[in-house]
Amino acid sequence: MRYSIVFGIFCFLATACGSSDPSKTEDTYQPAADIATEDVEADVVPESDQADEDLFVQPSCEWLSELQPPVHHGVVYTGHFLSTDLVIARIDGLKPIGQTALEMGEYTHDMALDSERNLLAVVQDIARQVTLLQLSTPASPADPFVAPTTVATLEIDNGDTPRFARFNVSTSWLYVLAGLPADAENQDSMNMHVYDLSSPATPAKLGVFPVPTSVTFEIDPLSSVMFLVGLLDKTLYLYDITGAEPVLRPGTPVDLRALYPEENNSGFSVRNLTLDPWNGRLLAARSQGAFSEVIALNYPASVANGTDDCPPRVDHDSFTKVDDYFDLSIPVEDRPNLLDAYSILPDTSTGNSYFVADAWNGTESSALVIGLTSELEPAAGCSAFEGFGCWIQYFFDGEAGSQLRTDGAACLDTTHEVVVATSIAQYSEEEPGMLHFFKIQSDLQMVPWLQESNKSLTAGALPVAVVCH
Repeated sequence: MRYSIVFGIFCFLATACGSSDPSKTEDTYQPAADIATEDVEADVVPESDQADEDLFVQPSCEWLSELQPPVHHGVVYTGHFLSTDLVIARIDGLKPIGQTALEMGEYTHDMALDSERNLLAVVQDIARQVTLLQLSTPASPADPFVAPTTVATLEIDNGDTPRFARFNVSTSWLYVLAGLPADAENQDSMNMHVYDLSSPATPAKLGVFPVPTSVTFEIDPLSSVMFLVGLLDKTLYLYDITGAEPVLRPGTPVDLRALYPEENNSGFSVRNLTLDPWNGRLLAARSQGAFSEVIALNYPASVANGTDDCPPRVDHDSFTKVDDYFDLSIPVEDRPNLLDAYSILPDTSTGNSYFVADAWNGTESSALVIGLTSELEPAAGCSAFEGFGCWIQYFFDGEAGSQLRTDGAACLDTTHEVVVATSIAQYSEEEPGMLHFFKIQSDLQMVPWLQESNKSLTAGALPVAVVCH
């Protein structure tokens, strides 16, 4: 699957792959620690190609954004690792509807949404480009669907390969995390390419800066702080991104392995870092076999307080660990345990979340969605596994069939109260996968939500990115 492929690429290129030796951290990541020094200036696009310098002057509290949580329009976009289709579905009506498949011409590795400007960034790693799509915003199920239109294509330079992307929605800047060329001397870092998309049809390249090698990062738009987890040292780094030159936030970067130290025969991985900025919570999936669980850290939310005083702004010393339901101090045989973990979706309106993971179904490992309270306690959901969760499974004529595998792509539409999950083909990743919808009811109850035909919706081969717009 995609995570194994990407990790394998980094392992081949990086001699320190898998090392968690703290003694190597300083040498390996010195370029990232020096991010605010003059060394970075050489990587920044010349002043004439940048936006007005006044944009980068940030007195006192001007970093603060009063952005509100997004409103969803009930459209789902799914990109694929082994298919060039962008599969589009609508979930704003009485039943989910497969709308269309847009031919993108290239495979997808990741996608990012700017919910304020209705822009979708599609990362196409093999083509070394990011395609920007303008999305329509249907106000009701009766509104006709308007297909996305391409407004620009970002060609990633320096010989870099784009892997992941995120928007800072408060500034309309796009951050593209890209791998270095295979012949680059230093494979312990990656490049972050930054674009100003205030005018999407005419993107402005703001610069390039080095960061630790990573497969997951996220941006808090309220504080304009980037959160990035190093793949090799399992460390959380925070960057002030109010200006074109990022600055490492105060304090010591957070060693996640020290917070989650338990060892077993499986490797420790941090997958799909995500944020709930309005409630001040970082979430991620801890992938470690039977020690898989939710990674959760609380931090002060940068929410405007109605006064002239600045609210708190997160730095490396701001975090408090939040324990989840899966107590690893209890022997595996004496507790419900997962077998893998992929992603977690926060509901900013309630503090609840939805966790995509693997568990034993009695015959084999299968994927499920688990509703979690704000205290990270599981709710009944469909009561599929140990009294909680809903299996991701195939339906035909309304009857549940095979329980399936996933690469973890999922999203949450809080406006229409729908969790969207994906699955990969049972026997070959080159065969079409599926989209799975779960309607959220009271008390985190969930029920599978099917098309009018009472069967699951077909996607492309190996769905790896899904966005709820």
